[in-house]
Amino acid sequence: AAFCGGLASDNLYFWLGRQQGARLARRYPGWQARLEKLHAWVARSRSLVIFAFRFVYGVRTVAPLVLGASDVPYLRYVLLNSSGGLLWSTLVASLGYAFGEGWGLWRS
Repeated sequence: AAFCGGLASDNLYFWLGRQQGARLARRYPGWQARLEKLHAWVARSRSLVIFAFRFVYGVRTVAPLVLGASDVPYLRYVLLNSSGGLLWSTLVASLGYAFGEGWGLWRS
């Protein structure tokens, strides 16, 4: 569920970035600092950004918009984002399970 929901929202934001990226950047000037940092990060290592943006606090929602507004091919975005999303959702679910099991043992 986390993988599917994350992938769906990322694709929606990517599409919005593709369609309305420049207009959204002008509409929300508070995002400007994060957008500039993200543009610099994308320029240095695009594939890493696509794979790992969900692990970086503060860029989770903005990154797909920026990537959509850039010249990233959609197929490349989907493949790298799906891989990152699978790792992220598996890691979060596993940590939650381990924490729950540990909590249960500690409470016993």
